[in-house]
Amino acid sequence: MAIPRVQIFTAMFDAAWPAVALEQALALLGPADQAQIRRFRRWQDRQLRLLGRLLLRQALPAYGLAAEAVRRLQREAGGRPFITGAPAFSIAHAGSRAVCALGDGVTPGIDLEPLRPLVPADLALALTEAERQRLAAQADPSVELLRLWTQKESALKACGRGLSLDLRLVCPQAGRVALAGVWYELQTIALDPAYCCCLATAGPATVGLTEVPLAILLPPALS
Repeated sequence: MAIPRVQIFTAMFDAAWPAVALEQALALLGPADQAQIRRFRRWQDRQLRLLGRLLLRQALPAYGLAAEAVRRLQREAGGRPFITGAPAFSIAHAGSRAVCALGDGVTPGIDLEPLRPLVPADLALALTEAERQRLAAQADPSVELLRLWTQKESALKACGRGLSLDLRLVCPQAGRVALAGVWYELQTIALDPAYCCCLATAGPATVGLTEVPLAILLPPALS
């Protein structure tokens, strides 16, 4: 039996896009996505979410769907996005980078966070007492905190729970975590030295990673 594969696409921006061209990119999405993105006040948040959708749009033709299928994006009751006829996918965005993971034979969950100074108290509601004590003993727990956070959130995405489950009940051990009777494999994805990224899948999966230039994703007037 072939090992399932996850293909990850990622892109980033370094400046605000012109308003007119931003609208052109938004018009590529469905009405619900457009409305959701416009509700964000910060331009960075609008661009991040739009970038994640554009990565998905770029990837769909490789799976036998037209790029325009992104306009049919819906959400399950638990909040996980899906497109009928498309492979399972997961999108994450933080800082100025977005990622989109698509699974072939497996449902992926992906999360990323920019590296930054943190202490256990910053994520107190997500940590067990044992995790807090272990991290508090480290001289600089920032990287380990972010690694643990992305492990927990990616696993919740893979099982379709999002952040609806108490993160203290998600306890990764040696690169794996059990949720609802299913063991999820947790892979660190080295996509950018300034970010911590984790992919979760129910069982082993091979991974491909592609950095996508903005010029490919954006309408000509924007790129």
